[in-house]
Amino acid sequence: MILSKKYKMLFVHIPRTAGLAITYAIQQQDEVSKYITREAKLPGPHAVMTKEISEKYKDYIKFSVIRNPWMSCLSTYLRFYMLKDGMLFKDWLYSLLDIDSREFYPFPEQRPFLYNGDTCLVDFIFRYKENIQVDLDAYFIGKHKLDINFSETLYNRQPNSNGCYKHLINEYYTDTEKTLVYELCKEDIEFFNWKFPENENE
Repeated sequence: MILSKKYKMLFVHIPRTAGLAITYAIQQQDEVSKYITREAKLPGPHAVMTKEISEKYKDYIKFSVIRNPWMSCLSTYLRFYMLKDGMLFKDWLYSLLDIDSREFYPFPEQRPFLYNGDTCLVDFIFRYKENIQVDLDAYFIGKHKLDINFSETLYNRQPNSNGCYKHLINEYYTDTEKTLVYELCKEDIEFFNWKFPENENE
């Protein structure tokens, strides 16, 4: 979770949602931006928005990015688990069903990062897509008139930073894998009304 006092914004970074690229874009344009909290059980810069943090920074624009669980799952597997013990995608999904607590890692549910019960703790939630920088600029430059540019920094970094796997959907997903991801992420899928994607922008 990164805070920019210059732009009065707070970004909640959910794993595998282009968060490193967005964080990089903020840091490039605000050198004194900083991480304000880290959740002990999460790797790297990830942290969960709380009611206390939301109220403390009530005058800041608080935002995050969510991603289609079928794509987030594939992205996580290809990035961290594909080469581990030769584990197949299907086997990895089955292994997650045996984990007692998988709320945040290794397969993150996204809603708990942003909600306290039924209350959303951020001001805006973007949906991940390949050209997400267009939506970010439209929101922050167009709507809020902020002097920050995501398009230039994300254009140079994002293609190699978070992996777009739309061309691999048919290679990795059969009905079995589709069902397993639904079982793992049913709450997110139904709450955010996700559908199995034909491409990464769905």
